[in-house]
Amino acid sequence: MVTLTIIVTGITSPIIDFLYDPTRPYMINKKRTIQHTVQESELRILACIYDQESVASLFSLLDFANPTSSNPFTVFALYLVELLGRAAPVFIDHAKQNEDYWDTNNEAIHNAIKLYEEARTDCIFMNFFTSITPQRTMYQDICEIALLNKVGFIILPFHKKCIEDGNDFSTAILRPGVQSANANTLSHAPCSVGILACKNAAAWGSLPTRSSNCIRRQFAMLFFGGPDAREALSLADHMVEHPDVSLVVVRFLASEYKGDDESERKLDDGVVTWFWVKNERNDKVVYKEVVVHNGFETVSAVQSLNDSVPIDLWITGRKNGINPTLLEGLSEWTDNPELGLVGDFLVSIDFNTSGSVLVVQQQVLRDQRASPWACY
Repeated sequence: MVTLTIIVTGITSPIIDFLYDPTRPYMINKKRTIQHTVQESELRILACIYDQESVASLFSLLDFANPTSSNPFTVFALYLVELLGRAAPVFIDHAKQNEDYWDTNNEAIHNAIKLYEEARTDCIFMNFFTSITPQRTMYQDICEIALLNKVGFIILPFHKKCIEDGNDFSTAILRPGVQSANANTLSHAPCSVGILACKNAAAWGSLPTRSSNCIRRQFAMLFFGGPDAREALSLADHMVEHPDVSLVVVRFLASEYKGDDESERKLDDGVVTWFWVKNERNDKVVYKEVVVHNGFETVSAVQSLNDSVPIDLWITGRKNGINPTLLEGLSEWTDNPELGLVGDFLVSIDFNTSGSVLVVQQQVLRDQRASPWACY
């Protein structure tokens, strides 16, 4: 009987793994992105929380995304707790269950979410969930909530936590298992995803009120082309409507269009033209185009922008659709592949900035997942 059990298990396990893909339901063909969300309509966002430090930065990002009464946000806040030992995973919807999972972090995070919702009842509706699950399956809960609630954008904290007295990620505290959870979420998410890395939690967390109008924030959007860049530009367009935000958009072009995908460039031209026509008379928006021959010229242009004006938030697409000519020679610098080459450079100690970094990936549709261009 023992031998038979071993044989049956040895045969059936690989067959089940081959026939059943638990991530397939997350792969959909309906577009759930910021770019394709109708103007003046509800935007659904899933904000993932790993610890107390990630709460303030997430709320700041939500505020700067500029929810309004005519363009409200429905936010699904998911507090993820690693399950240790052999206990069964637990999922709690705090709107339906009175028996809450209890720990110090949960109480503090829950209270922060309640206060945040009470302060913004006219434009944000909050839903709070807690998931106690192993690190290797956290992404499944993230994708499941996003799928069931028709979320258009997922916000993930970076796996490195910055410290208050320094801006160097080499001294940052790591969130164990978060890097793999973020990478799996990027691979299987049924909507667009953004990873927020904060180099200076104190500066980013000190959120000005709308009524103050005294703290001007400077954001920079680096447009390298492709669906991820178009999604990032759509989010930046939301942000520039915030009264305290100024935005500089830099579009990088390869010399003589070398390496360009013509169909992608036409889509890029359409989105950039739409953005510029909309903001042409907005004195808070600056648009530039930079022609480069390789990745080193790209880095020099980004560094020049950083030296010219302090940037509070860098926004860029992750990697899908970027002309490889723009990043030629930068592959050896990749330490955090989930951020892409540009995002990895922006959070590195080689790039001297205290600004936070938001890396955006547009939803990858089911038919695109097998495309070599989509997986670039």
